[in-house]
Amino acid sequence: MRLLKLTIIAALTMTVQSCVKRNLNGDSTRSTKFTSVKMKMPTKIGDKDVTGKMDGYRLSVKKSGGDCVFTDIERSEKVQTGDVKIDASLKQGCDYTIMLSFGMASSDGKSLEKIYLSSDSFDGKKANPTLVKKEDLKGKSEITIKACVSVTAMGAKELGVSAAECPSVADDSVDGTIEPTIPQPTGTTTFKISEPVKMTLANQVVSVTGSVTSQNPKTVWCGLALVIDINGAGKKTMYVDENVLEVKTGDKKTITTAFNGMEVPDLDPNNLVSATVLESCVETKPDAGKKAADLMKECLASGKCPVVAPKLD
Repeated sequence: MRLLKLTIIAALTMTVQSCVKRNLNGDSTRSTKFTSVKMKMPTKIGDKDVTGKMDGYRLSVKKSGGDCVFTDIERSEKVQTGDVKIDASLKQGCDYTIMLSFGMASSDGKSLEKIYLSSDSFDGKKANPTLVKKEDLKGKSEITIKACVSVTAMGAKELGVSAAECPSVADDSVDGTIEPTIPQPTGTTTFKISEPVKMTLANQVVSVTGSVTSQNPKTVWCGLALVIDINGAGKKTMYVDENVLEVKTGDKKTITTAFNGMEVPDLDPNNLVSATVLESCVETKPDAGKKAADLMKECLASGKCPVVAPKLD
């Protein structure tokens, strides 16, 4: 797993169900329709179990348009378990903005003393509220809303989550699909490129050189791969090192490898388009004998291996 200093955005899914108030005769009336938003404390971010690492939340629901009468919600609570449900009632006929924060609550539960996940403004970042339109609620018994929250610098350190812009956040209280909504950007990986990767073709051999340096404050174990894009011949995957690497902060790995230049059409150096460095890192030491190929097998197959950023900060 990789720590980060950039923002991670995590997709939280909220199930929204329609409730109809009844008058004294028991008849339903459209003018009093409410929609109940329900969810639980997040328990996983990507494949990282964060159960029990947060004991509080802050929920803000504000009317942003429409004709209904609605009192804005500002609520903070301390919870004892991830099974605690978080809910709010939205009156149909209005637009709303929803903001969520998760972290460690004060002893009285009236505020969050440490904020790990938030869609509110933090660390100099602008707020990213979830917008709910009255058209989204009208005439529907239930809908699914995706909210994006960002991992704060404190949250990245305390939760030890993967560096991805929008990893899946599992919430077993919710029906429906929970999936990433934004692809992972470069620049958020354990490694950064310290010497640009270069390719040279000579004597029918392609030589690949460069180096990467770890920026992770914790010791992790990583596999590193090179994906060589060859114009007219597709892509070629190679490993920077066949072994899984034990990586500490500041560790530098030199890239020195080569392959048969006959794989390059017409032996033309211009057909060597690019060399991309990919990584797959874990916080737990793999079993003895496990190779980089074993560690990277799944992400290479899915095309979701993190791309090492092009330069050091």
